[in-house]
Amino acid sequence: PATYVSPTFLRCLTPPAKTSDLCTGTALEVSFRPDTWTRNRILLYRVPHVTILRVEPDQGFFDQGQMVTLTGLGFLDTLHLAASVTARGHAVAIPRCNVTYVSATEIRVWRPPTPAPFPPPSYIKVTLDGQVHSENLAQYAILGLPTALDLAGGLSYTYLAASVTRLTGIAAYSVDRNGLRFRGLDPEVREVTATLRPMAAQSTPEVLQNGSALMAAGFAALEGLGVPTPRAGEYILALSAPGLAGVSARVVITEGHPARLYFLVPPATEAGRGPLQPQPVLGVTDGAGNKLRGQSTGLGPLVASVVPAPPEGVWQWAVRAKDAEYHFGTYGVDGLIGFATRYGVDYHLNFSLPMQEGEGQQVILLLSPRIVAKSCGRSEFWRLGDSTCTACVPGAVCNGSNTLVTARNFWRTSVTSETFVECDSEERPCLANATTGACRYSFHGPLCALCIEGHATKSCQPCGSKFRSILDFLLTVLILIALTAIAIYSGILKEELSEAQLKYPLAPTLKILITHCQTLGVLSELFPLIKDHFSGPLDVISMSVPVWTIDCAVPGLTIYHKFLAQMLTPIIAVFGAIWVVSFKVTHGWRSFNYGMMMHPEQVEKVQMRLFTRGKKYYQLIMACFSITFFLQYPTLVETAISLNSCRTFDFGTHITRLLVMDLSIDCDSAEHRRQQNLSIILLLVYGLGIPIGIRTLGFWVGVLRGHEEEDITFMFLRKGYSDQYPYWELTSMVRKFVFIMVVTFLMDREQKNWVAIWAMYAFLGLQVWLRPFRRAVMNTMEILSLSVILVSLNMALLWSSDLIIHDSILDLALRITLAVLQGAFAVVFVSILGYLAHGFVKTHPLAQTFLASFQKWKQARQTVGTIQATKSMRRRRKTGLHDGGVSNGAAFGRPASASSTSTLSPLEPPVPPSWSNLVIPAPSQVRVDPASFTRPGIPSDISSRPLAWMELAGLRLRVEAAKVQLADAPARPVRKLAKPRSPSGHGQQDPL
Repeated sequence: PATYVSPTFLRCLTPPAKTSDLCTGTALEVSFRPDTWTRNRILLYRVPHVTILRVEPDQGFFDQGQMVTLTGLGFLDTLHLAASVTARGHAVAIPRCNVTYVSATEIRVWRPPTPAPFPPPSYIKVTLDGQVHSENLAQYAILGLPTALDLAGGLSYTYLAASVTRLTGIAAYSVDRNGLRFRGLDPEVREVTATLRPMAAQSTPEVLQNGSALMAAGFAALEGLGVPTPRAGEYILALSAPGLAGVSARVVITEGHPARLYFLVPPATEAGRGPLQPQPVLGVTDGAGNKLRGQSTGLGPLVASVVPAPPEGVWQWAVRAKDAEYHFGTYGVDGLIGFATRYGVDYHLNFSLPMQEGEGQQVILLLSPRIVAKSCGRSEFWRLGDSTCTACVPGAVCNGSNTLVTARNFWRTSVTSETFVECDSEERPCLANATTGACRYSFHGPLCALCIEGHATKSCQPCGSKFRSILDFLLTVLILIALTAIAIYSGILKEELSEAQLKYPLAPTLKILITHCQTLGVLSELFPLIKDHFSGPLDVISMSVPVWTIDCAVPGLTIYHKFLAQMLTPIIAVFGAIWVVSFKVTHGWRSFNYGMMMHPEQVEKVQMRLFTRGKKYYQLIMACFSITFFLQYPTLVETAISLNSCRTFDFGTHITRLLVMDLSIDCDSAEHRRQQNLSIILLLVYGLGIPIGIRTLGFWVGVLRGHEEEDITFMFLRKGYSDQYPYWELTSMVRKFVFIMVVTFLMDREQKNWVAIWAMYAFLGLQVWLRPFRRAVMNTMEILSLSVILVSLNMALLWSSDLIIHDSILDLALRITLAVLQGAFAVVFVSILGYLAHGFVKTHPLAQTFLASFQKWKQARQTVGTIQATKSMRRRRKTGLHDGGVSNGAAFGRPASASSTSTLSPLEPPVPPSWSNLVIPAPSQVRVDPASFTRPGIPSDISSRPLAWMELAGLRLRVEAAKVQLADAPARPVRKLAKPRSPSGHGQQDPL
């Protein structure tokens, strides 16, 4: 067992031994005699066979080195640990330096590049001692470049024909020249395309479903590959990919199971009592449409049933197959199909073919085309289940079927309703020939009464640009505020009827014109011309923002938002009252100390020059509110009433109450009831509260303050009326209230027109009888206004009674006549207003004062120039120093005298707007008594300030070469500064 080599070297052959699981080794001892052994205790480790369980990755390219992880059993970190890859005629050794021991179950091997790919099969082996290798065959493929495609399932396939024959199991690999498949190592992505061509020469390829797939990592599965309705026969399936050789396979498609029935002769589409003519004949096909001919074996009887079953008579028939065909009514009376029908019911013959077990399907069904009763006439329709036809309903267009469509300008809620509601007769927004209500462009909603976003007005015209819409809205609001401000200014300015007012009643004439326009605006619904072309200006005159400007500027607002906004518009009176009271308190926006430093008589004189005319605060507040409420009264009442105007609609399927202002709102909804309750409260507050409140306040002011103050307080409303009827303007409010109620709550247009005529007759008679105006010409103008409206209402009867067709010649003539009538009235009123305005201005004291000031300005302009003359006039207005002037003594508590008046030089510097300017000319001497100044903040050392500008309780005094001394104090000269700054602080030098 041992060979002696030298004194220091022996070669031994160890016998087979069982490997220890603990790898502790076995002691190797040497014996030269049978009973004598060495005791060196040198361990010999017996290396076991290695078992490779998994190779990752299990393939790689020949020209690239690769790290391979081997997982198995029995790995040891030995000196001779090595690996190799072998194949038939090929081998590559992997030395110890390229093998990394990880654990007893894992090592890592660096496989070096090879000159060429290995033919299959190739294996990887591991040795621990360099002699004994692993015995299990762990495959590891060394691949070349991909050169061709290979089918995964072989080269022959067989399928049964179906509606879509699925070619299952078709998958392709990319392979190298040795036929090795690339499983994840092919880096390229290719598109694999399949084609299916019949065996016949020059045949057209079949259309494939999902006929292509992407090949990634060397594999492509053509999942879902199918042939729609293929004919039975042989085909060639070819797969191709760019850069690779293709592959082909044989595909055989055989006739499938019976799957469909088809009509050789379809049944009749109309029926009555008696047999159908013609009777149906049916055949059988497979799922792909291949007709089964002569294959009656296994085909059961075909059953025909009527769906739905008729109320009486036979409803089911059966026949047997002959040559795979079923003929009804040919082989006996039992198979003769015939049944009774009713209008409105679609009948079908349901053919069912029971199949034997194991033939794929249990029942094959075929439903015939619908079979109906004979059609009705063009002017008739049928109802479901009726045996007779029905005449067409109003507003509908019939076509002899159960389908009703709308006539022009009619609305229908649903296809189940037989009620057609007429839409707006003027705009005609509803389209014809629609099964349900359809609208013209820019209209939508119930009865097409609403506008789509970006459109407004009743005719739903485009709004234009967003900027233009917002600008129109803001301009309208500014106009309303300006009109209110002008009315408040005009109403407060007049405290009593002057001779000019009595002779030229300008304000009462304006009120008559405003009332006329507001009445036309309320009744505009009865006048197409006014509603179409003048609704916007009339809304502005009625102190209402036109709805179209709101819809265009702020889209998305609901009717409730607009209602609340309109109800809050009287808040303008609050701001107006604050502005007027502030104007009075500050003596025309002057400093508060201006009044404190002036004599009471002079303060009263300045107050009388203001437009407030010395009125008391409560008078100014009442005037602001009464004027605002007078202007906004029609709009407030009309808006409050509009939420209570509902109309009942019978849509056939249901009856509902919709808001006239917005037909998308249900009047019976909880939300609307809440808003309606609020509108009723505001209607009482505004509609009745304004007239009653004004009259009540007037009564108590007359009782507590006297009738003179009552006249001054409510001069705007009482102006122009006789003392017998001072509050006749409240009658005009009641008239507007009545017309608003008539227009809102009466739904029938003709009835609405008649009631408005009767009410106008009543108010006209009352005007003629009482003649409430002070002057006869005013009564005549009011009668003329009411008469013009009355004549217009009588003309409107022709529209409301439908005697005139819209857009006809008579309609145009009537519109022109109405326009001429209103235009003539406007010309007469404008002429009268021009005459009154000319006389009023010519005789009014303020106008005369203005003309006198203008003459003085012209004289000063010739002397000192335009700029200085204008500045001088501005200072006169700000300081109150007009022709009467403020005397030196009056400024400091002493009465003014005629000899002490002073005028301003045109060369005076501009006065700062936040200060009052009092000028003390030299060489006069002024005595100031400190005891007369009781306001806090007056400096105690006032006499010790040698300045050209002094401050006394916030009042600046301008001193010109004078002496200022305190009472009982020694006189002290005032040193004049060389270059004092102007009081405005802008660095301008004082010319004095």
